[in-house]
Amino acid sequence: GTSTPALPPAGAVAVALASDSPGKQTVPPGANSVPVAKFSFSVSEGEATVSGLSFKRIGGGAPADFSAVSIYSDGRRLKSGKTVSTDTNSVDFGGLNLVVKPNAPVMVEVRGDFTTTAGAASTHQLGLAAASAVTTTAGSVTGAPVYGEVVTIGGATVSTVTIAPANTLSKPVLGQNDAEIANFRLTGGANDI
Repeated sequence: GTSTPALPPAGAVAVALASDSPGKQTVPPGANSVPVAKFSFSVSEGEATVSGLSFKRIGGGAPADFSAVSIYSDGRRLKSGKTVSTDTNSVDFGGLNLVVKPNAPVMVEVRGDFTTTAGAASTHQLGLAAASAVTTTAGSVTGAPVYGEVVTIGGATVSTVTIAPANTLSKPVLGQNDAEIANFRLTGGANDI
């Protein structure tokens, strides 16, 4: 059989804020999986593997406003949520194995989970502060520093919804029409939903 020859290592990987990265936004304390930035990684020739990313948090808020930061690519979570370091204001992800080829940029979305105690009017931005924030097989990294837009913590809190079984189900039979296969009750928390 024939195989596709491997591409030579890329000379540089370019990082940029993706065109569909979220704009400025205000989110309530306790909001989860909030898209805060999306970055594009591309090469003009050769191939590069991005194995690590170190995102820096800047702004008037505290690192503890985040309960976790996660990264996604193509809708798939790459790594479980990590906390923002109170010493460095950064969150590091390793072992990524993101392969970047010409005409096939890799998109990485950063999502934040905010604590219920996040300070109202606190501001945050996450980004890649320097070329050294990207661990790659490419010879260099261009485009850094690059940050997502400002995320501001609002004054309203997020309510909760409790999902519970509504009542006991009969045992449906395979092929039965109009069989009830699930039922549940939604109960709102303190705030309207």
